[in-house]
Amino acid sequence: MLYLSKSKLPERLNAERHLVEAIRDKLDALANAQLKQDRPIGKKKQDTPPKRTKPKSITHLKNEIHLFLASVNIHPHRPEVEAEKANREESWLIRLDWDGKFHMPADTDYSEAYARSRQIISEQENQADGDKSPLLYKPEDYLLYQSPSWLFMRRFSNYQRCQPYIQEQLALQNIPPEIVRQMNFFDFSEVLYNWSKRHQTQPFESQRSQNFKMFDACYGKEFEQVMRMLNYKPEYIEEVRQKMQRGSCDAALNFHHKTNVSNFKELEKPHKINQFTNTMLTFVQPHHRTFHFGNGYDADPNIVFFGGYDKLYQIQRNPERERQYLQSNQQLMIRHADRSR
Repeated sequence: MLYLSKSKLPERLNAERHLVEAIRDKLDALANAQLKQDRPIGKKKQDTPPKRTKPKSITHLKNEIHLFLASVNIHPHRPEVEAEKANREESWLIRLDWDGKFHMPADTDYSEAYARSRQIISEQENQADGDKSPLLYKPEDYLLYQSPSWLFMRRFSNYQRCQPYIQEQLALQNIPPEIVRQMNFFDFSEVLYNWSKRHQTQPFESQRSQNFKMFDACYGKEFEQVMRMLNYKPEYIEEVRQKMQRGSCDAALNFHHKTNVSNFKELEKPHKINQFTNTMLTFVQPHHRTFHFGNGYDADPNIVFFGGYDKLYQIQRNPERERQYLQSNQQLMIRHADRSR
């Protein structure tokens, strides 16, 4: 992080505010112009939408935004290798890992084998001449490694810890073990949703929550310094830090995925898409929006807090500090697990 004499700080802050306002105005103008383009033309005079922005004007707006971003070293995303985009199942899996909140998939998302099994079990138990079946299987009967979907899921540390929960819930649902090899991400998601509902808790802490805690532990002091230079009130800064220590944050700030979810296969280790190293904290307006402008824009990958377009308001990563935090956190988890036995 850069440091300046106190006499220079107001000048830099003023320039930063002007740039933020200019980029926000351009992004808003572009969004409004594109919205007009999408509106259907009404048949009656009163239904006619506002005059549409000319295509040349829209192109001009895009070019202006591009030049603003290029001037602060933010450039269009150009992958080193071409990779397939995330499909619906993969996007679902990544989002659940990030949010940590499980919910029911759509009926059409389940694998045929899982959907058929749950339907048959429901009919057997709920029809007038039916009765609740005794438990037919044990958790260890479910060989999850037979499922290609699970083999990918288990690369995510959060899901890996869920293996006994999935096996337990499959046994309670009387799902035949032989269909495991055909189960997809959505099937496993519903199983974990059912487990969560039964235990009235989530199966793991969301990766977003873990990242907030890690950010505050590793960069809380530098964050305070940047926020003070941006002229935020001390009590607000303290409030934000306290929220991050609990795994949440203020609505004005959020994490940005440096390699976004749809491009996760560009990573050398795609399962690290949600991990701290692939995220940076930034303001939602307009900073986060700029990274999603067009087909996506990239900043310096070593930035961990993008508090402004001026480097003065940015924090660079300290990998050694992060390594020590993770090591310490892992030791705490091991000690907690030992006490729980």
